[in-house]
Amino acid sequence: MTNLPYAQNPPAYRKIFPSYDWDEDVWRVNQIVNLPNILGKENMGFMKNVPNEEVKKSDAAIQRWIDANLAGCSCLVIFVGERTYQSKWVKYEMMQAAAKGMGRLLVSLAGMKNREGTPSFGGPDPYRANGLYAPPGTPNTYTIFSYGWLADDGLNNIGDWIEDACRRAGK
Repeated sequence: MTNLPYAQNPPAYRKIFPSYDWDEDVWRVNQIVNLPNILGKENMGFMKNVPNEEVKKSDAAIQRWIDANLAGCSCLVIFVGERTYQSKWVKYEMMQAAAKGMGRLLVSLAGMKNREGTPSFGGPDPYRANGLYAPPGTPNTYTIFSYGWLADDGLNNIGDWIEDACRRAGK
C-alpha cells in the first residue's frame, strides 16, 4: 500500500463518525468515544468528529445533522448493540459512508454495561441484516472487519482498527 498518501507518514489520529442505536447504547458508546478526551487523541488514534448529539425535532433535521457531520470524517465506526441493525439512521449512515468511500468497521458492544449495569448482548451485523454488503467482485469494495470492544481489547486496539479501515478505503 505504498501508493497511499499516508503510507510514509500516517496521521496522528483519525476523525470518526460513531454510529449506534441512540436509545439503547448511548451510555456504552460514550464510554468509548470520549476516551480521547481523557487519554489524548494521539494516544487513542482517533477522535470523534461530531458534536454531542442533541434531540432533533424532525427527520429532516436529523438527516441534515448526519450529512453535515459525516463530511469531516474519514471513518464510520458502527458500535453494534442488540438493536443497532434496526436503526434507520444507522442504515442511512452506512449508506452515506459507503457513497463517500469512508473507512468502515464494526465494534460489538457485547458485555459492555449501560448506566443501570445491564450488559449488552451485542447484535447482528447491521450490513448483513440490511442487505448492504456489495456482491463479491464489485469494484472498489473491501471487507468490513468486526471486532469486540471487550473481547478484542478495544481500549488498546481501536486506533489500529480505525487506521486499517481507513487505509483499506484509500483514506
